[in-house]
Amino acid sequence: EMFKQAQTKKLILLTAPAGYGKTTLMLQHLEEINKPYLWYKLDSYDNDPITFLNYLLSGIRRHYPEFAQKTLYPEKVKEAAANPRMAATVLINNLAVTAGNGLIIYFDDYHVIQETLIHNLLQELLPLLPDGIQVVLAGRTAPPLNLSRYQVSGSVLTLEKDSLRFDLEEVSSFLSQQGIRLSKERVFDLDRKTEGWPGALSLL
Repeated sequence: EMFKQAQTKKLILLTAPAGYGKTTLMLQHLEEINKPYLWYKLDSYDNDPITFLNYLLSGIRRHYPEFAQKTLYPEKVKEAAANPRMAATVLINNLAVTAGNGLIIYFDDYHVIQETLIHNLLQELLPLLPDGIQVVLAGRTAPPLNLSRYQVSGSVLTLEKDSLRFDLEEVSSFLSQQGIRLSKERVFDLDRKTEGWPGALSLL
């Protein structure tokens, strides 16, 4: 049911601490949707807006080589990185024209991004995504973005800690897959102690 919902949304917010299976869930999502995708694994170096924009462009061009080549050529990237509205407008226009087969853009570990210009770029970009383009923001904390327009239109799927925790049946199934057989009482005890946290169950 979760994956059916995800296929119809333009934006997916995936927010949970480490060990809650965010990456696994994203990989499962990819298996459900047959579209080109860009997986951008972020780290502290990506707080440079020029680096961020260059990596984003490079990832899109792996699938659409001509993407924004005439508007975001190397000399223009520096100017665009400093002007989020300009960069977003160019990206949106080129996605609408070029990305005919659609695209899923995964921003993994978005919580590491502190740079306001990057947040502003996504703030401008997300509400105007063309049809067929989907963005996933995954991180340990919610992104500092105003997404009220998405929420009102029903275009966003928000998955948080409680959505990702295992319920009692899933805890039992997970243990069985590891070849572990426990009594119902012991499974219940593990569920209570770990609060369904997949990472803690894996360690146990």
